[in-house]
Amino acid sequence: MNQERKKYSLKGQVQGVGFRPFIYKLALDNKLTGFVRNDAQGVYIELQGNQSSLNAFEKELYLKLPPLAKITECKIESQPLQQDEKNFVIAHSQNNLSNSELEVSIPPDIGICVDCEKDMLSGRRKDYPFTNCTNCGPRYSIIKQVPYDRKFTTMACFPLCDACKNEYENPLDRRFHAQPNACPVCGPKTWLVKPQTQDNNTLTQVKFPHTTYQQAQYKDFEAIDEAARLLSQGYILAMKGLGGFHLVCDASNIEAIQNLRQRKQRPDKAFALMLKDLNEAEKISILTIEDKALLSSPERPIVLCQKQKDCKLPQELIAPDSEQLGIMLAYTPMQKILLESFAKYQQEKQLAKKDNKKQSYSALIMTSGNKSGLPLCKGNREAIEHLSDFVDAFLLHDRDILLRIDDSVVAAQQVFYQNNIETESSQNILPNFIFLRRARGYVPKLIELIKTKNKKQVLGMGAELKSTLCFIKNDKALISQHIGDLDNLEIVDFQRELIEHLSTLLNFKADCLVHDLHPNFLSTKLAKELAELWEIPAVELQHHYAHARSLGAETQTQSPFLCLSLDGTGYGEDKTIWGGELLLIDPSSTAQKRLASLDLFPILGGDIAIKEPWRLAYGALLQYNLLPFADSWIKNLSEDKHAQLPILETMFQRKLNVSLTSSLGRLFDAVSALLSLSSVISYEGQAAQRLEQAIYQSTIENSSKKYSYSAFQNFDKIKTYDLPLITETKRDLDCFISLKPFFIQLLNDINLKKEKHEISLAFHISIAKAFMEASEAMSKKYKINKLGLTGGCFANRFLLNYCIKEAKYKGLDVFYSDKLPFGDGAISLGQASFGQLLK
Repeated sequence: MNQERKKYSLKGQVQGVGFRPFIYKLALDNKLTGFVRNDAQGVYIELQGNQSSLNAFEKELYLKLPPLAKITECKIESQPLQQDEKNFVIAHSQNNLSNSELEVSIPPDIGICVDCEKDMLSGRRKDYPFTNCTNCGPRYSIIKQVPYDRKFTTMACFPLCDACKNEYENPLDRRFHAQPNACPVCGPKTWLVKPQTQDNNTLTQVKFPHTTYQQAQYKDFEAIDEAARLLSQGYILAMKGLGGFHLVCDASNIEAIQNLRQRKQRPDKAFALMLKDLNEAEKISILTIEDKALLSSPERPIVLCQKQKDCKLPQELIAPDSEQLGIMLAYTPMQKILLESFAKYQQEKQLAKKDNKKQSYSALIMTSGNKSGLPLCKGNREAIEHLSDFVDAFLLHDRDILLRIDDSVVAAQQVFYQNNIETESSQNILPNFIFLRRARGYVPKLIELIKTKNKKQVLGMGAELKSTLCFIKNDKALISQHIGDLDNLEIVDFQRELIEHLSTLLNFKADCLVHDLHPNFLSTKLAKELAELWEIPAVELQHHYAHARSLGAETQTQSPFLCLSLDGTGYGEDKTIWGGELLLIDPSSTAQKRLASLDLFPILGGDIAIKEPWRLAYGALLQYNLLPFADSWIKNLSEDKHAQLPILETMFQRKLNVSLTSSLGRLFDAVSALLSLSSVISYEGQAAQRLEQAIYQSTIENSSKKYSYSAFQNFDKIKTYDLPLITETKRDLDCFISLKPFFIQLLNDINLKKEKHEISLAFHISIAKAFMEASEAMSKKYKINKLGLTGGCFANRFLLNYCIKEAKYKGLDVFYSDKLPFGDGAISLGQASFGQLLK
């Protein structure tokens, strides 16, 4: 038969995922000759054989892809025949392309696979804590540059032994070119350090001298096993992981959790739990099919799951403000070994107590290893310097982490209302899950944008809170991992470090920077500094427009759309604080308009009012002359708050240190304070979370399913509050949602001692209906039917659900995010996509 030769240029997630050995096997199976190699664009293949063999290869290329591989582009061209070619080989990588050609997709870090778990049961990798293959293990956190080869990773300093080298060089082996491949002979080591004077019979923290930190008292498996024993006895450890350090303790030990909260100065914010497998997870939580799929996925995120009714773990200490638990399964070999050993010691402890009736839990608290406000620790010395006051021992290893990266947090999405529009009430109209934090496992997966001829490279600098970076190049966006809140120089240094590293990885050279409108944000100052250094323009974009444009870019929306951008804080173009906005966006140009918002109410005292929501409540009472309606609430304020009331009234009257806001997040805070759910908060979003949680209190105890609302199946019968739409406005808006009638009715319900869960439910439904009424009115006025939902308030799944229900009922074409968080983690994409539109 006639011979042909073709070349294939593939782009996408095709490096570090077992792609070249897959191509090698496919070529051999189809009796083709040629070669495959990595390059800075992705993977390059040349194949020679008869037409039927080449056709079979092209068909199987997509049907049999490795589990972690993804092809986003495949260009095929004919090539001259090579007459003397007899074999198919894997050639050496090339890295000689120009900036404009670079298209490689960097692989994310992936949880341990089933095959590697089996390898750890026996043989030369038995209990080896760095076992991996082409289907799992570290990637993004250890890569220095592309192409993804061992010499360009932090594994370069670990020469392969003969056995590992044979695996690495054998195209038919699962570890062929697995860049982190290692074994106990040639790979990284583990050790435990703890104070020489530590008393194993007490929980007293001992701050041991710095000079003894690096003295390894236990090594390798013994180190992990001893760590498990210490955890079972109630000690707190710092453990080096895949993308940084975790602080670890026994999730069933009340005193240990209290010590961890006290040491880390984290009184209320939820801790995540780690378990060894789904069986252990089901002991403590009600898992849906979606939950199980997310927990056991290669990404292994933290998943918010409903707690089992009979679970005896101390919920009030683990997640005080929620009926849910943040759960993840062990995703590294070291974590697997630790949890196995921990379960053994927990069982021994129970047997010693002769208490066989009591449920034994092998759940560990795993929370980020950092001081409050500082980046996640990634190096041994860094951890020892920053975490000594928190822990009783360190479990360390010597595989360097190049890029620190937190655990991702997601929530499976479910419909929990009776759908009066659809005939099939069980139809899932929501995304499979929503991101609360996008990091390990998902970063640096690229987001495909609308295909254009625009070659401008743009850097989005992100928001002040929950910040990320976005690099747009060649119609693709790379959104960085969660950076944190940019309120100190250490986090800004981390942001700067990420910009430098990812620019190198992507061969990225920014033509433009886009930052937030707020002039005093540290990200704004860094953007202007970099723009001057690089001699490129720095452009500002208002926070809520960035939210909306991010959604448009992610969903590849091309026509103008309305967008509800609802969150806590964003510096507005009119110098008020926005956060309850209905916007009009043209994604094909820079045209955008603010159409509607919430009524303005005061923030008394600036940022301190956000941490003390009772000030927001009192400001609303002053704004709407409602103090006489709130006598009982005011009387119940603490003595120190009473002493501040005259000061707050003077501030309000004289407009001293008072901002006006249209923020829905701040309205949630004020309502939460009036219901005496949160007068003061210890973490961002706490008051709103408690208000949402109040809805569930009457149903959750009798529920056998997560978020079952049997008591409220027909929401149309719920008495709602008045939030009228006012069309006469001097605020350069088409309309706004009036709040005074709502506050009058709310205070009346509070005075009548109506149940808090009923008030919270009525408020959620009322505010959703009000925004949908505004959206419907603007849809008719501007003849635009498409409505986007974005902003951190939509992390409230009840609000999200009800807005979708109402939008569909009104005939609006509603859409929302499923690749990025609803919150500020998506802002950078909106900024960068806006920058591409600038002339």
